[in-house]
Amino acid sequence: MKKIVIAAAAVLAFSSSSAFAAQATGSASATIIAPISVTHTALASLNFGTFDASTGGSVNVSQAGVGSVGGSVNFVSGSVNAADAFTVAGDGNRVFTIVTTGGNVTSGANTMAFTTSAPATGTLASGAGGFSVGGTLTVGSGQAVGSYTGTYTATVNYQ
Repeated sequence: MKKIVIAAAAVLAFSSSSAFAAQATGSASATIIAPISVTHTALASLNFGTFDASTGGSVNVSQAGVGSVGGSVNFVSGSVNAADAFTVAGDGNRVFTIVTTGGNVTSGANTMAFTTSAPATGTLASGAGGFSVGGTLTVGSGQAVGSYTGTYTATVNYQ
């Protein structure tokens, strides 16, 4: 019997007791912000201009809309180049990332590939911002005459 009492006392001594417990309260919070959105600016377009293909080369349009050619491509008189434009809306003063894809322009069965260039980030001053997209078009030797059009994608995300 003595052994049982000693064993019970030992178990009670090593078990937790509410007399020795401590407790504190933590905190939690959450903030919901406005969703980010991107809109293509009406009538804007990445315009590589009007040129002759000759033996091929490239046409570059900067994010500022300035055009230049490489290889044996030549702009014709009156050619107009333009960068594309997008507006972004969301939570004020947040930084956002910008990713653009390349694409193809086609005229019937004829195709030319292009890459795009955009700033890596932008800032939503008072919830609004925007960015321009330039690009480089690869022109094949003897590229077929035609009016070429195509699309690409611009994606924005909060940083």
